Parts: sequence; structure tokens; C-alpha cells
Amino acid sequence: MFNMNRREFTFRMAAVAATPALPVPALAANFEPSKRATQVYRWAEVISRSHNKCSPEMLQRLLKIDGTVANELQRMLLDKGVITNAVNGISMATKPLNTNCVPKQALKPTNINQSIRKAVDVVEKHVTINESEDNSVPEGSVEPEEKLSN
Repeated sequence: MFNMNRREFTFRMAAVAATPALPVPALAANFEPSKRATQVYRWAEVISRSHNKCSPEMLQRLLKIDGTVANELQRMLLDKGVITNAVNGISMATKPLNTNCVPKQALKPTNINQSIRKAVDVVEKHVTINESEDNSVPEGSVEPEEKLSN
């Protein structure tokens, strides 16, 4: 059985953690993006910075491109420093456009409250119009006070 001391274990764990950060010049030198990838690169950059994340699937869906072009775009964005290395397939933008963005889910209660207020205003408007048109009680109807006294 292999015995490992604490120092060797720490050294190996650091080496494993640092491996993805090492440059791979052989892969970087052979990469030549397609014409389609260079055409939609600016859109991909804006999308990844505005969403503050990027994945090939997201680029493929939003830009309506095929998977190979999406992968090329992901690589171009990574090479130019627009996004970070992917964790679980999703990269984060290095300089997001809108950091003070409030998601739609957070605004839903406000939107519901606004909708209810508008509906109440419309109902109140119609009620006041109906009251001003005719304040008389039709014949044969009983006043509310008369109902209570009987």
C-alpha cells in the first residue's frame, strides 16, 4: 500500500487544482474560428455580458446557431477574456454590463399589486359614474334601512 504524508498530499492537491489554469499552447495555436462565429461574435459578447453568464447551449438558443459555432464562440469569448473558465458548463462574464439588475421574479409582487390597484381604480370609476347617473330607488324596491327594521 502507498503511504502519503500530509506534505505530499497537499502538494498533489495543489497540482490538481492548478492544472486547469495552465496554458495549453498547442490547442490555442491551432484554433481558427469559422466565418459565422466571427460574424456573430459581438452579439455573443453582448449577450454573455448582459446575462452575466454564458454557455454554448445559451448562445445556440439565443443566436439561433448550430452547436459547433456556439462552441467556437464560447472559446473566442474565453480567449479574449470576456468570460471565465466554465464551471459545470456555465461561464461567468468578467465585466458584466448590468450589475444592478433586478430579475423579473423580484418584480412580480409589485406588478401584481399594480394590477390590483388599476383594477380597483377602474371599478371605483365605474361605481362613481353609476351613482352620479341615478341616485333614485326604483319603485317596488325596498330601502336597506327598511329591511333592517322589519
